[in-house]
Amino acid sequence: MILYTTIKTEEIELINWSYTFNKKQNVRYNNAGTRFIISFSEEHADYFMNFNGIEPMLHSVAYDLVNTKDWTTIEIE
Repeated sequence: MILYTTIKTEEIELINWSYTFNKKQNVRYNNAGTRFIISFSEEHADYFMNFNGIEPMLHSVAYDLVNTKDWTTIEIE
Protein backbone atom coordinates (compact mmCIF):
# COMPACT_ATOMS: atom_id res chain seq x y z
CA MET A 1 0.00 0.00 0.00
CA ILE A 2 1.21 3.52 -0.77
CA LEU A 3 1.03 6.01 2.08
CA TYR A 4 1.70 9.75 2.29
CA THR A 5 2.94 12.30 4.78
CA THR A 6 4.01 15.92 4.90
CA ILE A 7 7.45 17.04 6.01
CA LYS A 8 8.68 20.48 7.05
CA THR A 9 10.61 22.11 4.23
CA GLU A 10 13.64 22.76 6.42
CA GLU A 11 13.91 18.99 7.03
CA ILE A 12 14.22 18.09 3.33
CA GLU A 13 17.85 16.99 3.73
CA LEU A 14 17.14 14.90 6.83
CA ILE A 15 14.83 12.22 5.46
CA ASN A 16 15.95 8.99 3.88
CA TRP A 17 14.96 9.52 0.24
CA SER A 18 15.52 5.86 -0.59
CA TYR A 19 12.34 5.17 1.42
CA THR A 20 10.19 7.40 -0.80
CA PHE A 21 8.72 7.14 -4.28
CA ASN A 22 9.66 10.79 -4.82
CA LYS A 23 12.75 12.66 -5.85
CA LYS A 24 13.79 15.59 -3.71
CA GLN A 25 13.71 17.92 -6.73
CA ASN A 26 10.12 17.06 -7.66
CA VAL A 27 8.12 17.19 -4.43
CA ARG A 28 4.95 19.21 -4.15
CA TYR A 29 5.05 22.10 -1.66
CA ASN A 30 2.18 23.86 0.03
CA ASN A 31 1.55 27.46 -1.03
CA ALA A 32 3.43 28.84 1.97
CA GLY A 33 6.47 26.73 1.06
CA THR A 34 6.64 25.37 4.60
CA ARG A 35 5.77 21.70 3.93
CA PHE A 36 6.03 19.16 1.14
CA ILE A 37 4.25 15.87 0.58
CA ILE A 38 5.87 12.51 -0.13
CA SER A 39 4.71 8.99 -0.82
CA PHE A 40 6.21 5.77 0.48
CA SER A 41 5.42 2.11 0.93
CA GLU A 42 3.67 0.80 4.02
CA GLU A 43 6.86 -0.94 5.16
CA HIS A 44 8.38 2.51 5.88
CA ALA A 45 5.38 3.88 7.79
CA ASP A 46 7.09 3.58 11.18
CA TYR A 47 10.14 5.47 9.94
CA PHE A 48 8.08 8.47 8.84
CA MET A 49 5.79 8.30 11.88
CA ASN A 50 8.87 8.47 14.10
CA PHE A 51 10.42 11.18 11.92
CA ASN A 52 7.58 13.68 12.03
CA GLY A 53 5.00 12.30 14.47
CA ILE A 54 2.24 12.50 11.86
CA GLU A 55 0.05 9.50 11.15
CA PRO A 56 0.61 8.42 7.52
CA MET A 57 -2.26 9.23 5.16
CA LEU A 58 -4.06 7.08 2.65
CA HIS A 59 -4.27 8.33 -0.94
CA SER A 60 -7.79 9.72 -0.50
CA VAL A 61 -6.75 11.81 2.51
CA ALA A 62 -3.58 13.08 0.79
CA TYR A 63 -5.63 13.91 -2.32
CA ASP A 64 -8.09 15.92 -0.24
CA LEU A 65 -5.21 17.72 1.49
CA VAL A 66 -3.44 18.84 -1.68
CA ASN A 67 -6.73 20.08 -3.09
CA THR A 68 -7.26 22.56 -0.27
CA LYS A 69 -6.57 26.28 -0.56
CA ASP A 70 -3.33 25.80 1.39
CA TRP A 71 -1.88 23.52 -1.28
CA THR A 72 -3.23 24.83 -4.56
CA THR A 73 -3.68 28.21 -6.16
CA ILE A 74 -6.53 26.90 -8.33
CA GLU A 75 -10.03 27.81 -7.21
CA ILE A 76 -11.71 24.79 -5.61
CA GLU A 77 -15.49 24.73 -5.89
